[in-house]
Amino acid sequence: MEEITYFGLDLSEYYSQISYFRDSMEEPVSISTHPGTEEYLIPTVVGKKTGISQWFIGEDALKLSNPIKGILSKAFRKEKIIVENEEYEATELLSLYIRKVLTMASSVSLDKEKDYFIICIDHATQMQTNTLLSIMESLSIAKDRVKICSKQECFCYYAMNQEPSLTLHESILMDYWNNSLRLYVLKKDTRITPIVVKVSELQFPSLSHMSDELNMTEEELKEHKDGVFLKALDDILGDRITSSVFLVGDGFDGDWMNRSKSRLCAGRRVFFGMNLFTKGACYYGQIIRRKFKNQPEYLYMGGSNMLYNICLKVFNKGDFKLKPLISAGYNYQDAYGAMDVIVVPDEEPDITIYCKPIKGGDIKEYTFPLKGLAISENLTTRLRVFGKAQSPERILISIKTLPFGEIEKDLGLSWEYEIMLGKSENEGI
Repeated sequence: MEEITYFGLDLSEYYSQISYFRDSMEEPVSISTHPGTEEYLIPTVVGKKTGISQWFIGEDALKLSNPIKGILSKAFRKEKIIVENEEYEATELLSLYIRKVLTMASSVSLDKEKDYFIICIDHATQMQTNTLLSIMESLSIAKDRVKICSKQECFCYYAMNQEPSLTLHESILMDYWNNSLRLYVLKKDTRITPIVVKVSELQFPSLSHMSDELNMTEEELKEHKDGVFLKALDDILGDRITSSVFLVGDGFDGDWMNRSKSRLCAGRRVFFGMNLFTKGACYYGQIIRRKFKNQPEYLYMGGSNMLYNICLKVFNKGDFKLKPLISAGYNYQDAYGAMDVIVVPDEEPDITIYCKPIKGGDIKEYTFPLKGLAISENLTTRLRVFGKAQSPERILISIKTLPFGEIEKDLGLSWEYEIMLGKSENEGI
């Protein structure tokens, strides 16, 4: 049977990358812009050849007279772009760009109906997610084959798929592009099963002084950047116990890290590469497909993921237990579940939903009346309870009656309720 492929697209304002992964592979493989090389960066640029309806992306677009940059943010803002006196929606141009990037993956037998497509962006807000899902749908890729996630999530999935010693303590990712450094700190809580993982984002404005626009010679600039970065490392690392550091971005290009390199490597392992996020997106795709098969080894806590287990209290083997209707730790887009229950006879029947924080703490209870439902000792009433997350904090609960065997017919009753949750009080690790 042909394998499913997980495509990870790291989509950013300046450069994008694409990788693929299959269950039989040891790790994801990034697709090069030029076969046989390790050139993975595709400038996030489109361009139209003057006078004819011929469009290009990436390096080819940069060679044209009027390359169009910033299409990602412009698409998110629903802007219009004028090209040769003709108006285009920015979402159209972003759709064109993504379509041509996916064409680069045709050599690995991309199947729009079978494969999964995971897009990594800086921050996966609801508006940005909806924009990208609509674009993918316009490319004949169904929404249930597409997931949008943040850089924090992709760093988590990448790091947690490396050898365990790299995340024994904290793991740090430094993302340095266009003279701006972003810092991601990964922490694990191994006291909980499955392990809970959180990634925090920090920024250090002092690194703006590393700009290449300073009036210095090349050697002076290298020494200056090294000194500024070394000082920033003192703030970043401090007294942290760090197992590993990952360096990503063109800001680390060039032979300028002399003193700072020694500081970085003292007592920890350091890695440099450009394709961490695109590979992390591939690992995330594999987790999406496997999520219902067995209990995960770890749960990412943050971003668009659920921070509560949404449960029903059921009687099982002589005791009442909380059984998850929706499990915590997964992206809310994938958070849904159904359970059939038999209602205990009661004069005023109701159903209670228990919301249990992923990090422990007080369980929230929500009791909903089942108006119009009459229950007696002589009648067995069966219900189906369906839960679907509309956002990490908003849960829609649908309940309907079911027939019981061939004797008792369906009563034809249904109810719908909404639960609004705040963030877990014990969100920190």
